[in-house]
Amino acid sequence: MQSSAHQSLRADEALRPEAKTATGNGLTVTKSQDAEEALVVLQIGAVTGTTPTLDVKMQDSPDNSVWTDITGATMAQKTASHANKIYVGRVNWKHKAKHLRAVFTIGGTTPSFTVAAAIIQGAAGTLPTAQANTNEFSV
Repeated sequence: MQSSAHQSLRADEALRPEAKTATGNGLTVTKSQDAEEALVVLQIGAVTGTTPTLDVKMQDSPDNSVWTDITGATMAQKTASHANKIYVGRVNWKHKAKHLRAVFTIGGTTPSFTVAAAIIQGAAGTLPTAQANTNEFSV
């Protein structure tokens, strides 16, 4: 019996939707039993401040304690011109550690980014291979 997409995919909150004004870590997302791939979906809303910048990278951890940057899983720097857009990155989770999180760094003078992120995980072949949004990374 073939499973449908909603049975094969799981979406987890990675960054709560709110205005971010300082650097921080996102929520931990734990790999489901059959997950081999993950899409990182970043949505940016309002952006304010003088020359605000937002850098987002992905980290993994075997124990939810010691975190390591995932090589190549870094989005291009976002500025005020990136407001009200969605960005996507893909992580091959098959050979990565059990936990993922987004780490965000905010810069500028009185910067604020209204931002949210989700990690959509699934077995190989269940996630879309292309999307209309900007593809930031694929590792």
